[in-house]
Parts: sequence; C-alpha cells; structure tokens
Amino acid sequence: MRRFEVKTLIALILYAVLLVNISAAEKANFTDARKCRVTHAGTEYTGSISKTASGIRCQFWEKKYTTPEISQGTEDKLFPDGSKSLAKNWCRNPGGQQDEPWCYTRQKKLTEDYCDVPLCIYHGCRLTGPGVEYAGKVDRSSSEQECRPWTDRHKDIGAKKAYRFPNSAFPERSRRKAKRRCRNPDGDPGGPWCYVEEEEEEDEERLEREYCDVPFCDEKDCMVYTTEGAGRVMHSHWTALDDTYRNISLAVKLWRPEEWHRVRLHLALSVLAVPSSESQIQEWQAGVELILSNTKSGIVAGGKV
Repeated sequence: MRRFEVKTLIALILYAVLLVNISAAEKANFTDARKCRVTHAGTEYTGSISKTASGIRCQFWEKKYTTPEISQGTEDKLFPDGSKSLAKNWCRNPGGQQDEPWCYTRQKKLTEDYCDVPLCIYHGCRLTGPGVEYAGKVDRSSSEQECRPWTDRHKDIGAKKAYRFPNSAFPERSRRKAKRRCRNPDGDPGGPWCYVEEEEEEDEERLEREYCDVPFCDEKDCMVYTTEGAGRVMHSHWTALDDTYRNISLAVKLWRPEEWHRVRLHLALSVLAVPSSESQIQEWQAGVELILSNTKSGIVAGGKV
C-alpha cells in the first residue's frame, strides 16, 4: 500500500489554477490566461501588457531611481512572477493594492494608472470557483427562476439605493450584452448569480440574489471541495499500487485564484500504509514529501528543498 496525502492551506500554485483542459469547454472567445484575468482585482495576472488604459508606458517595478518612488510595501512575494524584477514593467496588482491591475507611469503628472486588462471569457463553463470569467447562456437561477436584466437598476435586500454594476464588471464589458444571464460582477465567492424577483415585494427595484448552476470546465470523476479553517485543511487518499500502475494524476486548484500568494500544497508519498508526518517520513526513510507553492517548491522530506 502507498499513501497519497494532500495537506493544503487551501492549495496549489498559480499556474495550476489556469491549466485546464480547454477542449472540455465549448468554444470561447478569450481563454488565454496570459492576456486576460480571471478575477476582478487581477492579482493573478501574469501577462505582458505594459501600457495604461490611456496609453502611457509603464515604469519598471524594480528600477532603482523611479519617479515616483516605488512603495516600500510592494514586496517581491506579492508578485505572481516571484519578484519585481521578473514582473518587469508589466501591469500587476501586487497584494491587491488597487481594484484592478495597474502600474507606475513614466509621467510626473500621472504617477500611477490602471491598465486595460480584460476579463477572460468562458462560454460553456466556469474555470474558477467564483466564475467571474463565465459568459455563458444560463439565464435561470438554481431554483429555476428567471433572471432579471443587468441593464435594470437593482436594489439588494437591505440596501437604501438601487444600483447598476459598471460595464467593466462583465466579461462582455457590457451590461446589455450580458442580458439576463448569470454572471458574477462583484466577485461573489459563491459563484455566478443573478437577480430574481422576490415574491410579494411591493418595491419593484428590490430584488433577491440567487446563485446559478454553472458547471466547471474541468470537472473530474472524483472531486473534493475544502474551505479555509483555523489550521491546515487536510485530505488523505489511499490506494494500492502494483505493476499495472504506470501513471497517477492528481489535480488540485484554488477556488479563489486571488489567494495564490498565501497557500501551498504538501504531497506525501509513502511506502507505509501508516499516517505519518514530515519528520516521521524523514526518520523512517519511508518516502518523500513534496511542497508546491508560488514562492517555494521542492522536497521537504526524504531530501532538502
């Protein structure tokens, strides 16, 4: 018996979030994650756009004598590239400091500005848990109620004023094109949703939110979802291996891609069918434990990182 133990602080590196079987999805307009973002804040964006939305060239993040001076709080670990140097002068949102990817400019009058990094578009499914990138045709909530048009002004229960999301919050970049279909314009971690009419509600502007049933692009035969707790989130899977096993595949990804900078995956491979810690594996020389994260990867038991 060999043991496969997955210990997560919710799981895996940035690129694993974006590596999916695109052929499993219907044809989509914009699925190259290097050219678009899958969250509103875009903290996971690793593309090479280097101009602001107004066409101004971006400053290098690590240039020693920048105008303006780069914030001291902008640390290397906050960049999905791994450092300011590797991020070059590309648009980023280190640590989620702003609402969208941005950069320092090379002009004194406009020291920093947002970049025009579009949301990714997936038509037949959602890639991430929140599904901000979903742009499909589902137009009914999970309870089979008809969704309301996004062009209408809506008032959440308990809200004082009616509200309408900006066009930029939709993958189509248009409330009109989004029609009455399920979307996630505010990044709700629960997934794509829509407004539905609440029964016996006198105020026509006051509506209720409901989630929608939107499938994942990479649904597996066996899937386990975890939520963040006070300590480590841990799952174990045991399987017997013999000469008939040539390859074993294990896929783990983040529900929320913006959490990439503070999570990691531990994978323990042991020849003993006994629950064991990293130190025990090292002492017994019974296998190896691997760690994968955006900042450090390597062997932590049975070897050195």
